[in-house]
Amino acid sequence: MQYLSTDRGLRWNLGARIANGSHNEDIFNFLTDRRFEPGHTYPATFGGGVHGLAVAPASGTGAKRLGGFSYVCVPMFSDGPGDLAYLPQATITTRLSSGSRVFTSTTDDTCLSTYSGLPAGPTRYRLFISTDRTKDYRTSDHVDAAWTFTSRDNGETKGVPFLLSVVRFHPKLSLTDTAKTGARVTVPLSFQGPAAAKGHLQSLTVRVSYDRGRTWKPVTVHTDHAGKRYLPLTHPKKPGTVSFRP
Repeated sequence: MQYLSTDRGLRWNLGARIANGSHNEDIFNFLTDRRFEPGHTYPATFGGGVHGLAVAPASGTGAKRLGGFSYVCVPMFSDGPGDLAYLPQATITTRLSSGSRVFTSTTDDTCLSTYSGLPAGPTRYRLFISTDRTKDYRTSDHVDAAWTFTSRDNGETKGVPFLLSVVRFHPKLSLTDTAKTGARVTVPLSFQGPAAAKGHLQSLTVRVSYDRGRTWKPVTVHTDHAGKRYLPLTHPKKPGTVSFRP
């Protein structure tokens, strides 16, 4: 239990550190600051699945351009509630290209840098990010992401976001990131980026793998009476892993 002051409209950003004897401390913290109301109790869970991408421009995450410069900062292992993850020992490859022309190809942390060379005119781009984290994590040790979008220099003096959207998955899991074998599971979906705006998402396909990405099969996306999308899954009877590919 932690007690916090709510005086003068204070907002808080809480987090947790995770470490063992073989790697440095990984950090999970709120993606954006939060306001807590007096007299209330709030649960906060860090580090649980499903782990994946987060895009929230208000927090500085996502990608954008300023003139001929690009900036990319996409957390790849954000936890189930959507908290920001900082993993010092994760390896990452980022590539921004258009056809055969490559503007950025780096294994550095792109959240710390900007990259030049973007043409001024409308151009179709492909952004690809691939990352791995230590095998100490039993789940979500590898994540790939790719987007295609059109961007141009519109003369703005502030950054113009690239149109990146992500799908997030929210099944009910145990504290060890597991669900029962052979069980029927409902996986609610949420969206970040332009696709999260009402009426912007035209279609969505999702595939699932139970063999760490070697084979994939499509899963029907359903919509409930409130317009929320979800996946109905029946897990195999043998223990294993579940991977998603939107």
